[in-house]
Amino acid sequence: LYLKADGSFYEVGEKIPNPDLARTLERIARGGTAVFYQGDLAEEILADLTANGSYITPHDFTGYRVRTGEPVVGTYRGYTILSNPPPGSGVILIEMLHILEHFPLSSYPHNAAPYLDLVARAMAAAHTDRNRYLGDPEFVEVPVQKLLSPEHAGKWAEKIRSGYRFHQDTASPPSCTTHLSVYDEAGNAVALTHTLGTGSGVVTPGLGFVYNNSMKLCDPIPGRPNSMAPGKARTTGMCPTIVLRGEEPFLIAGAPGGSVIISAVLQTILNVIDFGMSPVEAVSMPRIHCEGGPIHAEARLPEAVCRDLQALGHTVKQSPYSYDPTMARAQAILVENGSWKGGSDPRGGGGVAEVW
Repeated sequence: LYLKADGSFYEVGEKIPNPDLARTLERIARGGTAVFYQGDLAEEILADLTANGSYITPHDFTGYRVRTGEPVVGTYRGYTILSNPPPGSGVILIEMLHILEHFPLSSYPHNAAPYLDLVARAMAAAHTDRNRYLGDPEFVEVPVQKLLSPEHAGKWAEKIRSGYRFHQDTASPPSCTTHLSVYDEAGNAVALTHTLGTGSGVVTPGLGFVYNNSMKLCDPIPGRPNSMAPGKARTTGMCPTIVLRGEEPFLIAGAPGGSVIISAVLQTILNVIDFGMSPVEAVSMPRIHCEGGPIHAEARLPEAVCRDLQALGHTVKQSPYSYDPTMARAQAILVENGSWKGGSDPRGGGGVAEVW
């Protein structure tokens, strides 16, 4: 699909024709979602998948329903934080903020070792809970209120003060994800993260689109919160977030990038609230990520800071890239004093659009 007839790659600037996808989209536009789930399109998909040994059945199509839910809600330094519920990671993002609220972050120089030490430990603490508890709430009990409680955050803060060491670490797989932050003059705000998970490389001839392969993000070991099961949604690092000042939108943020999404959105929020940065500055500053093992850092983090973090007991794995796209690509809008500004992460191919 994405190669020329002779097997060579398209060059930058060349158009990749995909008339099959155009026809598929036209069929959905004419017939609505029923075409995909109960109609001719569903029959074509099922015929191809069945012929190739898939476990997908007609009931998987006809039984599918969109699920909606209320956002999880927390606070940070007087702001209200709204993010997505489980199996998304909004609860994990807010837990990190609740832990960090116990520390005077703005009293440290930005991205100095003492500051990053606290941020990394809060990330690791919340990821410990993510691995322990997060799953599809229709299949497992996710203790959202416990994870968001002041008492729980206070216990983690005390452990961090005592020098508690975290030892887990997981690699974030690449993802085919995008994010939109939107704000309009009527005051409507949207944070939207959409993902294919990871493209399988499988395309039904004539349809023009790649099937999802995100089952690999489930836990293959039975009996755990994120273990795979029929009809069960797997966890995701996505955390589209709206920050309110009072009852009005203040910051709309999110990112694509697998589990690293959480740390990208976290640091964007900290950069704005604790350090007064513009949205461009907030999404562009050097970034870290930590799930309990080493601190992953971009090349722009000074070597002296890395040495100081090592002296504090951390292992630091520094990327060779100054703006590493594997650190996620945050997109943010700041609403302040009757106007708004956008910031698009230079790590990826995003941008800021204004429409009148």
